[in-house]
Amino acid sequence: PYTTLFRSVLDALRARGNAVPIILFSGRSDFTTEEFSHHSGVIALLAKPVDAKEMIELIESCLSQKAAA
Repeated sequence: PYTTLFRSVLDALRARGNAVPIILFSGRSDFTTEEFSHHSGVIALLAKPVDAKEMIELIESCLSQKAAA
């Protein structure tokens, strides 16, 4: 399933020292997806269709936290 592929990509990024914030967009809004995103270090899980304003605010928040670090 996609969670296995996503976990492989995320693990490869982290192994290379890449701590880029991850926002997951999913058409599935079930407990398994929410649990997976929570335990994999995803900063947000946005259900499709994504609210553009919410997405922009989330990205701006990530960028401002990165700039402050």
